[in-house]
Amino acid sequence: MRSKRLVTFFAITLTAAFLLDSCTTFPAPDAAHSTLIVGSIELTASGHPVGFSGNTVNGTHKEGIEITIENVQTKAKYVLHSRGDGLFFSQEVPAGDYSIKRFYYNRKSGGGHADTNTYPDRNRLFTIVEGKVNNLGSISWQSDLEERMGHLANKDYIAVRNQVASIDSMSQWLKLDWEEVHVQ
Repeated sequence: MRSKRLVTFFAITLTAAFLLDSCTTFPAPDAAHSTLIVGSIELTASGHPVGFSGNTVNGTHKEGIEITIENVQTKAKYVLHSRGDGLFFSQEVPAGDYSIKRFYYNRKSGGGHADTNTYPDRNRLFTIVEGKVNNLGSISWQSDLEERMGHLANKDYIAVRNQVASIDSMSQWLKLDWEEVHVQ
């Protein structure tokens, strides 16, 4: 009887932990953090070899992608991390002019890893506006090692706003002005 209660307790605890983890809410804007940068990213990789560990980055990925941006004036760098659904966001990036410096993905499994980088071949410039939600839209990153190509494009700003609303429909960020940030 006691072991049945323990099993039930652990099942309820694991279910609650899963539900809480999947129902992430956004931190509320405040005087110190009234600016948000948000977007979604998907990597499609091909032509990458299978590494010594048997891992490759080939395929489609959303989780664990790092986007490094740099303030053009101060040279301060910020790293944004994507979640399982591809969404990334931060309140810590101050207003200013930025460039995308690097996209990075590292796949780990079975004690090994495989990774890929893309350093944009030209400055990918954009501006973060104070007091607004700065929406980078859905970013498509394509990496083809055989072709020595890394391509990216951002678009579909409404999809990102809808993604935020589906995660936290009561978020105060939804009440602020949203700026469509075009990466040049």
